[in-house]
Amino acid sequence: MAIKFRNTEHKNRFYGILERMSSGDVYHTSVAYLLALDNECYNHIDSLFDFKENLIKPYGALQQAWQTGTSTKTTRLMFNLWCSACEDYDREKNAVKDSGRKYTVDEIFSSSLAVWYFEAVKLRYPNIKEDM
Repeated sequence: MAIKFRNTEHKNRFYGILERMSSGDVYHTSVAYLLALDNECYNHIDSLFDFKENLIKPYGALQQAWQTGTSTKTTRLMFNLWCSACEDYDREKNAVKDSGRKYTVDEIFSSSLAVWYFEAVKLRYPNIKEDM
């Protein structure tokens, strides 16, 4: 599958992130794509992904002061593509917040980045054929 990128910067960031990750499976590829896509997520990448443990960092990620409306959508989609997460994790309260509605297609894909979000979904599920 040919990967479609938003621009050259997105493409360069994506390959740089993949080099830092210890795997190039569909989970890592889709997460790297989203982290490279959103400027805020890219600028705060270490708040969202632990490169030593090779895992996403869901606890407290959405409560960070830098998060914007778009970056929260990107982050939620990233969590969902990584492990089907549909909940926000509150680090301070060590609890799951009731936030399932914020993970719906309607909520996440009402973004200027929606066309690129579809690309991330295709990376995560490569067996989906566009010509079906």
